[in-house]
Amino acid sequence: MIKKLLKKKKEDGQAILEFVMVLPIFLLCLFLILDYGWMFYNYIAIENSARNAARVACVEYTDVCVMRDANNNLVSSGITTYYLDDLSRYETYSQEEKDILKEIKNSVTSTTKIESITIEYTADSDLAPGHVFNTKNRSNGDVKVVVKFKLKMLIGITGGGMNKTLTTQSTYKVEKIASD
Repeated sequence: MIKKLLKKKKEDGQAILEFVMVLPIFLLCLFLILDYGWMFYNYIAIENSARNAARVACVEYTDVCVMRDANNNLVSSGITTYYLDDLSRYETYSQEEKDILKEIKNSVTSTTKIESITIEYTADSDLAPGHVFNTKNRSNGDVKVVVKFKLKMLIGITGGGMNKTLTTQSTYKVEKIASD
């Protein structure tokens, strides 16, 4: 009987010690899975919104990324970057540009902050100097929508602190305007 008691006392606390040694590794794995899962969930949502915005931009492109000169002639800018924080220029955007921005804004969660949306028509940037700009020429190229956003992480264990800046893009072939 005494041998049983001595043997039992030598093993007391072994399970607790093993649990304490394994717990930090287990929690680290669990928190990494949660953080990366949250990041990928939001990334996919923004990626889908960029895809939808590019879809709209490839069809409705006559007043997107377009500037006009003093004589009201169309002038190409090739690439336009929109900052959703700067709402002072929002009223100057065309309805098509507002539709594209709305596609992205509708999919944003409360923990995601859009930093910038860049829309580029490759046919505009390929224009030779002296060529007259016409939006119908855009059907010779692609439209690329790039969304840069800042995500608030749940736990912040993935590195870079509680905020992570991510970028996603979507490219579509521009469709031709139907003939009148």
